[in-house]
Amino acid sequence: MRQAAELKSVHESVIEYYERHTPFFLRVGEGGDQGHIHRGVWAAEVSSSSQALNYVYSRIAQRVDALELQRPHLLDLGCGVGSGLRYFIERDVQVTGVTISPTQAKMARRISADSPADVLCADFASAALPLCDLMYAVESLVHANELEPVAQNISRSLRMGGELVICDDFLAQPFNHLNTSEQCIVECLKRGWQIPSLNTWDSFKIVFEAQGLELVHTEDWTPLLKLDRWRDKMLSMVMRFGGHLPFQSSLWGSWKAGNALRQTLQEGLTQYRFGVWKKVR
Repeated sequence: MRQAAELKSVHESVIEYYERHTPFFLRVGEGGDQGHIHRGVWAAEVSSSSQALNYVYSRIAQRVDALELQRPHLLDLGCGVGSGLRYFIERDVQVTGVTISPTQAKMARRISADSPADVLCADFASAALPLCDLMYAVESLVHANELEPVAQNISRSLRMGGELVICDDFLAQPFNHLNTSEQCIVECLKRGWQIPSLNTWDSFKIVFEAQGLELVHTEDWTPLLKLDRWRDKMLSMVMRFGGHLPFQSSLWGSWKAGNALRQTLQEGLTQYRFGVWKKVR
């Protein structure tokens, strides 16, 4: 268990990371020009960048429809600048976004200004979250200090029979099963992207099942990612010749982490997974 001072440090480092770099992510990220700061998923039915970036939301929408509720309440855990809110405000739902970053909250509120969507600037691990019928977390739960408090808070907020949909990165095997070189790559990823909760799928599943959430569906989306774009190749080349340089900026660390993520996915050290949990108790 981490000491309280360390927990505070990790919490504040995530805020600082997104406060400093969100504008940059929107300028140069894979989906930044469309207001996305997550990866595109190139499933068989996807034919454009916009569809790839919205693919996760389209799959979440299927789960919403399957609930067969009149105007269900959705909760976006880690809503970023509001791409998920933009997708769902056109539907007959109530949606609330939560982000730890004041800058992101301000941007997301602009999207939702003329809609019934709400945006909370808070830590989803500890904030008093509204009751909801479905919550989703896209590339956000890895930023939690520890999983147990998050799982407890999610369970408190989710109505019985409601669903949690997660799309995120996971270790393919326990960290202590990796060799020294592999551990260094994973540590570079965790440090540069401020993701202390990079867990295996099985360990993640155990924590959430302990809070009354039963896994009902899962898919490995790793093969559906584009990992050899020209920008990925350029970044790989930069890191090959300059990755050892002792630059201390958080942006340089983020670039190194992006390259490390590509490596871990290509080498099978990490997986990009989609999963659905139902609250059963």
